[in-house]
Amino acid sequence: MDIYRKYEALSPIYQGGLTNHIPMVLVALKELGVTEEKIAEKLDNYRQQKWLFDLTDSNTPIDDFSQEYINRTGFYLGELNHKGEDIVVGEFINKNKLTISSGLFHGLIRLAYAKQVHHPLMIAQALAYYELTMGNVEFKATYIDESEFEESFSRLFNAYKELDYTFETEGTMNKLNEILTNELVSENLVYLKTPNRKYILDFILSHYLRTKDFYILHLVTGFEALLELEEYIYGFEDVLNHFFVLAQAFVLFNTSTLIEDTQDTKSLEELIKEVEHLVDFHDIKLFYSLVKLSNLFENKKINKIANQIFKK
Repeated sequence: MDIYRKYEALSPIYQGGLTNHIPMVLVALKELGVTEEKIAEKLDNYRQQKWLFDLTDSNTPIDDFSQEYINRTGFYLGELNHKGEDIVVGEFINKNKLTISSGLFHGLIRLAYAKQVHHPLMIAQALAYYELTMGNVEFKATYIDESEFEESFSRLFNAYKELDYTFETEGTMNKLNEILTNELVSENLVYLKTPNRKYILDFILSHYLRTKDFYILHLVTGFEALLELEEYIYGFEDVLNHFFVLAQAFVLFNTSTLIEDTQDTKSLEELIKEVEHLVDFHDIKLFYSLVKLSNLFENKKINKIANQIFKK
């Protein structure tokens, strides 16, 4: 992917910690058939808007995070050259499989996208970024049957909504840990005795339709990335259940309900032809995830959300 040479030296973060989406959006647009000329136009605009620094520019001061990113990228490039991508990715993801929410799933997503195109530098940088943004989350949960979940979560959701809770901390991962340790929440989080991918996806899509929430959007893209890496993960059902508990917590971030019902006026195939007109990078990633998920699952909410993206 020669186009990446133009962007490979950019900082992985901006404004002190927000994620640089260029490596992910480049892959998404390329895989969706957008021309390199159009891709470069979008990425150049994003780079200018976010003031992304070139880490090879001698006039740019390198902070500790960026220097470690450079160092770890070099390390993983060596590992990839020595062991091969399947072994390196497999070793990494299994060692860190319960940290999938790190960086609002961006470490996981960057790794999944890079792996799809088998680009060594993108994979090495994704691993470096994942490692540097990694953080553990702790929670306890009980096991229930799928048939019991809707009623169980509805009780939790309504009780939590009545609290009208206000977060005491800033930052996504801080908020996640705060909500996971909230007594009401921590006592009612559940695993599924038999985690069902189709059921978990429907749960996420339903709550995205309810809210159009930024955090739930990342559950959709994170879920697709997790499935993309499934072949490398031992004990995947446990990781899937771990994701499902995280999904319950993120859904509670937003208890409001939007009144909106967009008609499914176009198919995904028709919308793919219009993807070059999307501007927001989160919309592009969400649409790409929906297209990928549509190849695995039949769910009418996929097409509904895709149409809503193009009606903004």
